[in-house]
Amino acid sequence: MPSAGATILETILRALQAMPPELGYATLFFGSSIEYVFPPFPGDTVVVAGAALVAAFEWPLWPVFAAVTAGSVTGSTIAWAAGRAVARRERERADSGDPVLDTRTRRAIYRLVADFERHGPWFLVFNRFMPGVRTFFFVAAGMVDLPLRVVLFWSSISAAIWNGGLIWLGLTVGDNIELLEELVGRYNRFALAAVIVVAGLVVWRAWKGSRSRARER
Repeated sequence: MPSAGATILETILRALQAMPPELGYATLFFGSSIEYVFPPFPGDTVVVAGAALVAAFEWPLWPVFAAVTAGSVTGSTIAWAAGRAVARRERERADSGDPVLDTRTRRAIYRLVADFERHGPWFLVFNRFMPGVRTFFFVAAGMVDLPLRVVLFWSSISAAIWNGGLIWLGLTVGDNIELLEELVGRYNRFALAAVIVVAGLVVWRAWKGSRSRARER
C-alpha cells in the first residue's frame, strides 16, 4: 500500500513495478492516451514514470518509449475523431435549422478554421508542450477536417520529441525521482501560465475587435 505522503508519481511507479512487463507497457500506453480523452488525467506523470523506470529501475528504453509515444498518438487520434463528429453533427443540425452551436461560437470556429489552414501543422507539433490544452488542438483539427495522415504525422513527431526529451531527462538525473518530478512540474506550471496569458490576449483582442465593429455599425 502506498504511504499517505506518497506522490502520484511514486504511486504509479510502485504499481508499475508490481506488474508483469507486458501489463506495465500496456498501462504506460493507456495512461499516455487517456489524457486526450479526459484532459485532467495526469498523462505527463505517466510519461515521467516511464522515464524513471528506464533510469532508476533499468526497464528497456525502446519499449517504454514506444508505449508512451504510441499512446499519445492514439489519444490524439481519438480527440481528432471527436472533433470530426462534433463538426458533422453541427452541419446536420444547421441544415435542419437547429444548430448546436450559437453564433458567437460558430464565428470563433470559423476563425480557427482560417488559423488551421495557415498554421495547422505547427499547432499539432507544439501540442505536446502545452499541458492542459493539447487535447483541444486535435479536437479543432477534426472540426476543420484536417486529414488524418497529417494529424498522425505531426502528432507522432511532437510526441516523439516530448517523450524522448523526458526519458533523456530521466537518464540524466538518474535515480533522483524527486528531482525529475520537480523539473517536469516546474515546466508544466510555466507552460500552463504561458498558455493562460496567450489565451487572455486572444480573448482581449477578440473583445476589442467586436467593440470596434459594434461602433462602426
